[in-house]
Amino acid sequence: MALFKPPDLPDKRKHRRLRLPLECYVNRKSSISDRQSNISYGGVSFYSPKSFNIDDFIMIHFIGEQSSSIAGLKFSSVGKVVWSESEMDGKRKYGIQFKFYDDPFCRQQFTLLRSAIEQFENV
Repeated sequence: MALFKPPDLPDKRKHRRLRLPLECYVNRKSSISDRQSNISYGGVSFYSPKSFNIDDFIMIHFIGEQSSSIAGLKFSSVGKVVWSESEMDGKRKYGIQFKFYDDPFCRQQFTLLRSAIEQFENV
């Protein structure tokens, strides 16, 4: 399956990173111990007590925080662990590169991510 790379977006290193009001769940929706640090079109960084290795693929679920303008917005993405930093308060910080494939689900999820980011880009 081919990767889906939106044609109108710049190289991932040029993506502005934002702290959006999103709850972050890694590999399952029931865990509330993961915390997003920042997010962009290219990926997300987050803190987690779970242990992941570089090059692991994970599924990340996002839900707009209830008190925000994106409350109830939900989207998910497969991501690849590209870096990690040392632990802080029992949690490790990870950098994830999103992997959007050329299929209807990934296109839909990217559209939802874009919607969340566009609401906060000019703030």
